[in-house]
Amino acid sequence: MEHMVRNGSRKYPSPLLLLRAIEELGGISNAETSKEDAHYWIKVASEDLEKAADITFSLVTDPLLDQKELPGEKKVILEEIARHNDQIGMLISDEFHTLVFGDHSLGHRGLGYPETIRGFATQDFLRFFSDFYLPQNAVVYVAGNLKHTQITELAQKYFPQTSERALPSYQPFQNASSGPQVRILRKPSQQAVTVLGFLTFPKNFTEHIQEDILTELINSKDRLPARLREKEHLAYSVGARYRQFQDASLVMANGGFSLDKIKKAVQALTEEFQKVKENPIEKRELTKIKKIVEVGLLSSLEKPSGWVDFALFGNDFAGRPIEPEDYLEEIKKISPEDVQRLAQKTFTPERAYLATVHESLEASELEKILSQGLR
Repeated sequence: MEHMVRNGSRKYPSPLLLLRAIEELGGISNAETSKEDAHYWIKVASEDLEKAADITFSLVTDPLLDQKELPGEKKVILEEIARHNDQIGMLISDEFHTLVFGDHSLGHRGLGYPETIRGFATQDFLRFFSDFYLPQNAVVYVAGNLKHTQITELAQKYFPQTSERALPSYQPFQNASSGPQVRILRKPSQQAVTVLGFLTFPKNFTEHIQEDILTELINSKDRLPARLREKEHLAYSVGARYRQFQDASLVMANGGFSLDKIKKAVQALTEEFQKVKENPIEKRELTKIKKIVEVGLLSSLEKPSGWVDFALFGNDFAGRPIEPEDYLEEIKKISPEDVQRLAQKTFTPERAYLATVHESLEASELEKILSQGLR
């Protein structure tokens, strides 16, 4: 859908005309599709806001969806899938999300599958556009030297009224399975590329921030990296990250380990998670983590794209616009006890899921390590 939309609108009725219009502004434009959103963006000088809006808004409100473009876009996406399938890290991420979310849409790769791509017809995109590309399903973000009234006037111009058409119902994710669960991808590989994650269900803005702080704590140079890279030399690169969805989130550790050291590496990962549960977190360490998060946020806000990402976070997980001060104020409230309680609730065998690549290892071997290590 994203590729088809960017092939032109009735106002810019060909990809070439669209590219020329963007180039005349000295701008850049692109789009991306995640598991839950499609984003269409353009970056231009502030004085060209109205022209940029005309290009971008016309695409998402009045795209051509020209059937002549479909065969070519299918070929492009099939090549994209082929490249994806050549990357072990991408495949492990796919396996991990399928393990956690099963047949729910979050468990499927956003890129699609060759058999479904080949089967799409123009009518599928017309139907999808009619179902989802509705004013009440759109959010407009703009960052730069602008006034808010400029944006609201443009939004009202291109999205003049809310459609009475109801959005299709979305099937919420409900976790029916329990860990620890392990999935092993049987493919030749030089490393046991691994993702170990814990499924969480944050209910509000504050809980998302607490989970973000917990993840940064795990990712601290004194914890996971120090243990697995500097001390035991089990990985060149290892770290933790936080992945947020509307229905659930994931605190994850990932790295690439020697094939013959994978059990030792998973044991070390498990022990590091367990330490956070068992040992009180020093106030000094938490202060350092908060400072890392604060500086990271402020650094990202030096670019307009950082403001847009921050606004997206607020809309998706706070349900309202938030200011950086709101975020930083919430961080200040978090205590060492808050973080440890969250770790004790999160890092349990029942919430643990792991995916790795190996030609001979059995899943039960790693499930046993997780069960015994996460007491």
